[in-house]
Amino acid sequence: MVKETTWDPALAQIAKTWAKNCHFDHNPQLKSHKLHPNFDNLGENIWTGSLSLFSVFSAISNWYNEIQHYDFNTRRCKAVCGHYTQVVWADSYKVGCAVQFCPRVSGFDTLYNGAHFICDYGPGGNYPTWPYKRGATCSACHTNNTCLDNLCVNPQRDKVTRYYSTVYPSWPIYSRNRYTSLFLIVNPPIILLSVIITLWIKHKYPNLVLLE
Repeated sequence: MVKETTWDPALAQIAKTWAKNCHFDHNPQLKSHKLHPNFDNLGENIWTGSLSLFSVFSAISNWYNEIQHYDFNTRRCKAVCGHYTQVVWADSYKVGCAVQFCPRVSGFDTLYNGAHFICDYGPGGNYPTWPYKRGATCSACHTNNTCLDNLCVNPQRDKVTRYYSTVYPSWPIYSRNRYTSLFLIVNPPIILLSVIITLWIKHKYPNLVLLE
């Protein structure tokens, strides 16, 4: 059974915030902090390389192509294959990704002007078991699931809720938050009111002179 993976804005926000650090390493807070309201454990894949070579398709294809290094019977990797196992992890059904342009990437000293692409998965995979069960397509889907494109689909489970507008990681957020939004909403009326008052005073008291 492999669940359909759908987009999650909160995971994308977490990926975006970490990508902005331009640091070639996994987010250390994924395991030690509850960053997401629905998942205690998150998985993460990272692709970093030349900006001219980057595309979402090529990055995810590179992760999936690690299948050649994975032995399903022994669950061992002949080379790096953890990106592949996370991509196909049966219980991961939400994903959010972000890419950051980085003039330099710490931990990747030979790269200049790179694309730093991160995908976070919920719930995370890559714990000591098989990434999926072998068998006929959709044969292990739960009774409240349907089979679509050879994946187990549950519209209720996959529905995006409104939590992503208020949930943020604990490190600095660079995107606009609710207080900035409130300022942008309130500030224009205040400016307009100030202009109206100023014009009214000038009209009412044309000879008024302000002393410094």
